[in-house]
Amino acid sequence: MGGLRAGADIVMTPVAIEGLVSAAEDGVRSVWILGEVVEDCSGRYYRVTGAGDARVGLAVTCAEGGTEPDDDITHLFRESFTDGVLMVTDPYAGEFALYISEGGELRKASAVMSE
Repeated sequence: MGGLRAGADIVMTPVAIEGLVSAAEDGVRSVWILGEVVEDCSGRYYRVTGAGDARVGLAVTCAEGGTEPDDDITHLFRESFTDGVLMVTDPYAGEFALYISEGGELRKASAVMSE
């Protein structure tokens, strides 16, 4: 997968994207992100496969719109994660943004979609 992911922080399946965005559109405030941390010759990345219990992160709907994590979203995320994936969805615009936290530092993530 190393070459295919081209240095991306996150690799997501289409089913994962559809499920997480659908939850936000249905009014779900937050949902655990199902996936795993993977190490390969290019380094560490997150493989996201959907919503569920084997959590690597949190998907949150921004009630006010937008895809930037506000203080409430950041606090909610940090209650459960030091390292992990944060997805912020704007259900009104049909957009989302991905972030990763490493050692408590949250930053915008690069992502690719895989089959």
